[in-house]
Amino acid sequence: MCQFQDISMHLTFERSLHNSLNKATMILLLVTLTGVQPGQSGSMTITFQVWDFQTAEPLPSSIVLLTGGAVLNQTTNEAGNTTITLPFGSYTITVSKSQCSKIGPQPFTVDETTPSFVIAKLQCPSVGSPPFVNPHVQTDKSEYQIGQVISWTTTGFAPGAYVQPCIGDLCGGVVQSNRSGIAQGTFAVDARVNAGNQTLTATDITSDASAQIQILVLV
Repeated sequence: MCQFQDISMHLTFERSLHNSLNKATMILLLVTLTGVQPGQSGSMTITFQVWDFQTAEPLPSSIVLLTGGAVLNQTTNEAGNTTITLPFGSYTITVSKSQCSKIGPQPFTVDETTPSFVIAKLQCPSVGSPPFVNPHVQTDKSEYQIGQVISWTTTGFAPGAYVQPCIGDLCGGVVQSNRSGIAQGTFAVDARVNAGNQTLTATDITSDASAQIQILVLV
């Protein structure tokens, strides 16, 4: 019986207020179709499948790059697949395609528990459309007191974009844009935001496309 573990919609967002180190990692969708018993082998044959995030269509000519003991650079076929035999160990994986978003680089461990099928979903522009149109962000007003909440709206991002608002190193929750590329959310102005003129930046974390607006923070 096939076992499916769907974690494709989970995102890990880590933002340090101390060292300004930002990391946005999209976790690969892991689908276990066959199993390998511990101790049977010191390697694993894995089929990587690359799909369009919105349409679930295969993405041929995608690049699956693994670095570890060696550098393995594979291109997917017309079905969006590439199969690689990997010795057990720790790797760094990057999945990419021209004009689409990128997954990684992120850690990838190969052992007896690793699924034999790994699906990576990339966000790509619609046919006939530019990869990302010109994004804009608006707020419900221009001045805020410490403790108030900003209501923000973005337009012009790609459909399904993951939009995150930030003021400096302080960031709010991620909101996915709708089919029209519109996202809406809130952002709390707490005591960590300095008084004075501030820039609210809304960024698509899968592409780094962003929009900015100036606001005034009052004591």
